[in-house]
Amino acid sequence: MKVWEVSFRLKSPALLTKRRTERGFKEALDYIPGNSLRGAIVSSLYYHGRIGEERLGQEAEDSRILCTAGFPLVGGRKLWPAHPFLYECKICKEVVESPDFLPELEGGREPVPPSACGKGHQALDLPHPRCRSFGKTEEQEKEPGVSFTSSVCVGISKDRGASEGGLLYEYDAIDAGQEFWSRLGCEDPPEKGFEFWVGRGVSRGFGWAEITGVREMDVEEEAERLGSLLRGQERVVMYAFSPLLSVRGQLCAPWPGRIELSDAAGRLGTGEEGAVEVERVYGRVVLHDGGWDMRRKKRRPLLLAAAQGSLAVCRFSKSVSPEMLVALSVLGTVEEVGEMKLACINQLAPLRWVMEEWR
Repeated sequence: MKVWEVSFRLKSPALLTKRRTERGFKEALDYIPGNSLRGAIVSSLYYHGRIGEERLGQEAEDSRILCTAGFPLVGGRKLWPAHPFLYECKICKEVVESPDFLPELEGGREPVPPSACGKGHQALDLPHPRCRSFGKTEEQEKEPGVSFTSSVCVGISKDRGASEGGLLYEYDAIDAGQEFWSRLGCEDPPEKGFEFWVGRGVSRGFGWAEITGVREMDVEEEAERLGSLLRGQERVVMYAFSPLLSVRGQLCAPWPGRIELSDAAGRLGTGEEGAVEVERVYGRVVLHDGGWDMRRKKRRPLLLAAAQGSLAVCRFSKSVSPEMLVALSVLGTVEEVGEMKLACINQLAPLRWVMEEWR
């Protein structure tokens, strides 16, 4: 398995929302969840004849195509989920971080949140886990972010040629033309120009997307850089690309206490073993929608999870290699809920490594 970074553009509005009402879909997301994106790519590969029935069944039981969520690309800049120690002034929009929060967490201490922005306003908002860019200039601060559209539709009676009572339908959607980026773990990725359909309302023309760029990540090079950043550290702060959760039998926790890396190592083909011990997690607990199981034609459960952008303070077993940490950021873990499996969760990467990209 290899790791790729792909970019794609919406050719029609996409229905990916927080909630469904009696009359439609409301509160569009500012990102594309990893399970939705993965399902869209796998089903489109099948639709285009790139994989067959047997491979489709294998993907349901033993996922070999995995990806992070699709995060926005705005003006060529990557947006990322905000972490829980980042604040924004409601009045002047200045961005403020807890002072030295990363060294404090690495030292096993609790960071002190700021009480005001640089201009003295005591009205700080917590943007976590909304997507934003880091290290923007003043000009880039004025650029628009992810754009959305809202529409209200009325059903028309074919017999009378007039509006039909009770068929008012409204929706919020991510605008066509919006671009996103994601990291993909697989052997052979979809090539540039590959089209797929994501989200709800596909039969009505929503969610049409096209891959605009594919770049293979050099895992060895990234691992070497990662190893130099983490050398000598007792604790490592990990950044969540995906929701964090753990399922053990009938019990579900909003984050894992321990992540065994043997499964990810098997997918990567290294045969390594090791574990990540999670001491503490900082972030907002949300309701994670497991999505739709196409094979069983059943809805996966809703589970409590720490949101993407959360930070986990971790310790590693000595056998964990930097290559495995690069792989974990994309492969994550696969959790079993009864007869169903949840993929694209627990995707963690060392925060110091991620911050290199922010700069």
